[in-house]
Amino acid sequence: PWAEHAHADYVPDRTPGRPVGSAGVVLVHGWLCNRAIWADALHQLRAAGVPCIAVSMPLLLHRVGTGRAVLDGAVRRMQAATGRAVIAVLHDLTHASLFADRIILMDGGKVVADGAPADVLTPENIAAVYGIVTVAKTFGRAIVHLPESAVE
Repeated sequence: PWAEHAHADYVPDRTPGRPVGSAGVVLVHGWLCNRAIWADALHQLRAAGVPCIAVSMPLLLHRVGTGRAVLDGAVRRMQAATGRAVIAVLHDLTHASLFADRIILMDGGKVVADGAPADVLTPENIAAVYGIVTVAKTFGRAIVHLPESAVE
């Protein structure tokens, strides 16, 4: 629906034909954005020979499972292409908690926290990086942060 493949700055995914032994990167953006947000990063990754896939999450009003299937499919493709763990770059903290065994939370290019999702996605870290006071709720693996004012 976004005609992203027709865009002048479109950068195709780069996956090797056989496992290469180096980690690949999956760049995720979405809901109301598309993969064009990653154009500069894709150019840099391709120039460095790093396997990369950029995905756009489905539009709003899709079932949550649709987005999960898109992300899961991209991660599986990259694992198959590289034979290694995948580095996923995304801004949705709940998706990160669902998929990642390890999360690196950054602010201004600096690492704020590094570890298991439950150790990184704490209200203290979210306040430090995003400047908002939240309450964390867990649902299975999912960690959801709600503004403190929404749960009072």
